[in-house]
Amino acid sequence: MIRAEIKLCERDSDYARFAGFYIVHRRQFRRNYTIDSASAHILMTLPSCHILLVENGTGDLIGFTQYYYEADTDTAFIESAILLEEYRSSRVFFEGFRDMVRFVCRDYPSVRRFRFHVLAENRYLNRLYRKFADPAGERESYDEPELIYISELYRLKAYLRLE
Repeated sequence: MIRAEIKLCERDSDYARFAGFYIVHRRQFRRNYTIDSASAHILMTLPSCHILLVENGTGDLIGFTQYYYEADTDTAFIESAILLEEYRSSRVFFEGFRDMVRFVCRDYPSVRRFRFHVLAENRYLNRLYRKFADPAGERESYDEPELIYISELYRLKAYLRLE
């Protein structure tokens, strides 16, 4: 069975691993995502976001989640997340997602909802997010339409079997 562990990005070496992974796998967000744009994103978001690293059983980085807590709306905004393709359809995704929600709830007990953005053309993620979140709007990002999803915490916890 494949195992994964989530850990908080804290040390310079953690941030270096995150940045390298983000840049190498940037096209998982969008095909035309340039190194310059990915680097700018990292520099703009790093000071104010939290990063959770996902490692496999041998300590290899297989994914991450980058999020903000928006205190005015008690919302955790999942800014970006990647899990390597070979882990996506496995238990690793489900357990990693559940661990991420636990982590956010532990650090922000007042969180009441989670917000996610996904490319409108990504049928897989749109189908997945509709299982536990409601469409809440659209936006343009890098000239591509994205759908916005919001999930109330109780609904997300029910989906992840946390209650």
